[in-house]
Order: sequence, then structure tokens, then C-alpha cells
Amino acid sequence: MTTMATTHVNVQRHESRAGATYARFIDDLTADTGWSRDDADRYARAVVATLEERLVGGEASDLAAQLPARLRERLDIEDVGRADPEMTTDEFLGRVAARTDALVDEVDAIVACVFRTLRAHVTPGQAHHVEVQLPDELRRLWNGPSFGRR
Repeated sequence: MTTMATTHVNVQRHESRAGATYARFIDDLTADTGWSRDDADRYARAVVATLEERLVGGEASDLAAQLPARLRERLDIEDVGRADPEMTTDEFLGRVAARTDALVDEVDAIVACVFRTLRAHVTPGQAHHVEVQLPDELRRLWNGPSFGRR
């Protein structure tokens, strides 16, 4: 029988791991870009929410399952629209710009840097499943080099 104390300890461990995993994600993103933690969080949420809108056939759920728990929780408050497999690269970048209030000429770099970090935090198989659903220009950003410090 599980005691209240054991349950409490398990919850604390889960919370600690969830926080550490998300912190690693944000640390990787800030190290790559030089962004503040707040900007990294805001950009990550905007890009991943928009990516989820672009994916179909259960891939958004599969991707979400591999995200840090804290990022998934933060995405729950985003206004994620219905799946739009016909979303063009320009529409994708426009949605990210609207969600972040970033300048249009900054959005390519923001998306590429978040994609780079995201690819590093999901399995190669999941990264491939995302890649094959993207139009050529978004695929270029998904696979492209970092625009940041690394």
C-alpha cells in the first residue's frame, strides 16, 4: 500500500525531473542563441505550437509526447489551431511572428534555432517523421545550421 509520504516523494521527484528536463531544453536554446530565458521560452512555445498546427496524422501528439513536460504544459495555454497540412512556409513564419511579436526578418532565425534544439531533444525517428511533413523551405529550416553561437 502506498503511503501519503511515498506518494508525496514520487510527486516531488516527477516535478524535479520535469523541471530539469525543461531547464536543459531552455539552456540548450539560450546557449545556441544568446537569448534570454524568457525569450527562449516564448520563442519555443510559438514555434512548437505552430509546428503542431502544421503536423497531421497523429504526429503532433507523437511529437508532444517527446517534449519536456514543462514545455507541454506551457503549450496547453497556447491557442493551437486545427491541423493545417497545407500551411505554407510563409504562413508558418507569419504565425510565429504574430505569436512572438518578432520582426519578420528575425523569424527565419528564430524558427531555425528552435528547430535545432527541438531536433536534439527528440528521437531521430521522430525528427524524421516531422521532417517528411514539412514543405521544402520549412524542411530547410528544420535541417539547417544554427544561426546562433554554436
